[in-house]
Amino acid sequence: MATKNKTAGKTPEQKIVVTRRFDAPAELVFDAWLDPKVAGRWLFATPDGEMKKVEIDARVGGTFTIAEKRGDEIVEHVGKYLEIERPRRLAFNFSVPKYSKAVTTVAVDIVAKGDGCEVTLTHTGVLPEWAERTTQGWTTLLANLDKTVKSAGEIVITRVFDAPRELVWQAWTEPKRLAQWWGPRGFTNPRCEVDVRPGGVIRIDMRGPNGALYPMSGVYQEIVAPERLVYTSGALDQEEKLIFEFHHTVVFEDQKGKTLMTMKTHLLNAAPAAAAYTGGFKAGMSQSLERLAKLIEK
Repeated sequence: MATKNKTAGKTPEQKIVVTRRFDAPAELVFDAWLDPKVAGRWLFATPDGEMKKVEIDARVGGTFTIAEKRGDEIVEHVGKYLEIERPRRLAFNFSVPKYSKAVTTVAVDIVAKGDGCEVTLTHTGVLPEWAERTTQGWTTLLANLDKTVKSAGEIVITRVFDAPRELVWQAWTEPKRLAQWWGPRGFTNPRCEVDVRPGGVIRIDMRGPNGALYPMSGVYQEIVAPERLVYTSGALDQEEKLIFEFHHTVVFEDQKGKTLMTMKTHLLNAAPAAAAYTGGFKAGMSQSLERLAKLIEK
């Protein structure tokens, strides 16, 4: 995975730009900056350091303090958030008081590309004597971020359907057909509403065999008929708030009249209550696809 670095300008203060491609959804990469548990694993972390403090107030005007013990000293990295636009842009003031009183500005721009994304980090106001070290530092940190999001895990499900991919596509995108197979065995879908366009909302209320209702919601991000669907989904609590959120990429490949479906899923974020749901995702989705196969046979 290539990384491009460049230092621009000869003024007393310089601009550092570092770009890196990630094989992970933009939302997952963005959230890794603001989730204290995740950020503590890579942000301003060094191989021999010991993370001592990770405090993040993830709102515009909120501050962060990340402190690591390096040898016999504690090094603090502090700042204030200026922009938070999930999952596209994050900007913050930044300083390391132990080494300099200078306050600089960092902007992180994230652009979704295929199954992954590209991050461009721009650090403005860097003193010339710190330019090379700052460039190397951010290059290393983004590499650590890449390892961190990869370790979050990816669920991959594949299945071959004995049907043309146009038919399989219709079953995924037409609400009347989708409602007939979505959910594990024994589930029904009294509400199934899908607006199949980028930015369109998904709303499915699943009813279990015990009569309990399990509402879910999501948003379509990319539609390439009949080849590719990219969308988010997550279970809702009684207040219509997401308990957790998945990012899905579903690819449909034509194989001489049959269809190879490949589904890649990442968990983006989760409340503590999500454990009961996320653990059974693969089994539940596999049962859904069995129901889809039977529907297509009919």
